[in-house]
Amino acid sequence: MAGMNNSNVGLVLGRQSKREFAALVTNCVCTHKIVTVYDRSFIFPLYKYSSRAATGQQTIDEGYVRKSNLNLKIVEKIAQELNYIFIEDGNICVDLATDTDGVFCPMDLLDYIYAILHCPSYRKKYKEFF
Repeated sequence: MAGMNNSNVGLVLGRQSKREFAALVTNCVCTHKIVTVYDRSFIFPLYKYSSRAATGQQTIDEGYVRKSNLNLKIVEKIAQELNYIFIEDGNICVDLATDTDGVFCPMDLLDYIYAILHCPSYRKKYKEFF
């Protein structure tokens, strides 16, 4: 939860549930039972923060360094399949908002994951795993 004190969003999921599967996205610190009242929730922040600035990394909120909390090997494979360029700094994507063809950033990937988790055909196909 420490990373949620800075400018961040996170995907909130339950590991297993007695109720119907649920997923949320939040920009706030949340409790351990936010998705369902019976089961523990886990938050997956989009960005990680460290206290020391490093070359080529963006500093935010009083000198903290923000880095995407994504497996870059997987992201690289996605980028190759899409023939897109991944930009780890989400603010550059926002600055390019008028012309983002061929470019994606961490928030775009989170949006896609969130959409898939709410897709009725996905939920039906993988129901036994929820």
